[in-house]
Amino acid sequence: MPGDPMTSISAVGSAPHVSATLASTMSNAAYPLRATIERSGSMVLLRVGGEVDAHNVATFATLLSQAASATTAPGPLLVDINGLDFVACCGFAALTEQSAECQRRGISLCLVSSRPSTARIMAAGRFDAEMSLYQDVQAALESDRRVGQRRPLGTADTAMVS
Repeated sequence: MPGDPMTSISAVGSAPHVSATLASTMSNAAYPLRATIERSGSMVLLRVGGEVDAHNVATFATLLSQAASATTAPGPLLVDINGLDFVACCGFAALTEQSAECQRRGISLCLVSSRPSTARIMAAGRFDAEMSLYQDVQAALESDRRVGQRRPLGTADTAMVS
């Protein structure tokens, strides 16, 4: 849809970028997954939209991995799923796996969702033991004790993928 910031591929400044293969996969307008990646200092914010299911979970996992690779310790990697219309349990499993990998690198993966159903799914699947859930990006940033070392949101470099 024209004007939707999550429907085109672009990069600004030194924003994190995704591989050509991932960009090619997600550039198809009919592909059910969209994303933008922003970096501010050592923090990376990945915003995803569309759907994550068994059909595209490998692409979602690759997107998470590339966003995590762009995150430097102390991080964090914030994953905002408010734009997702549907997330299958395999999507939460991919998030949990990436969270464990981030922890090994000294980075916190923080999930952002304002939907009450997300908290219920995380509790039922025990995904909440591996990653924290926040209502919004600002709450996730404020919870991070190093928030004062980062540039304010709005000054971030941005890359868009769809």
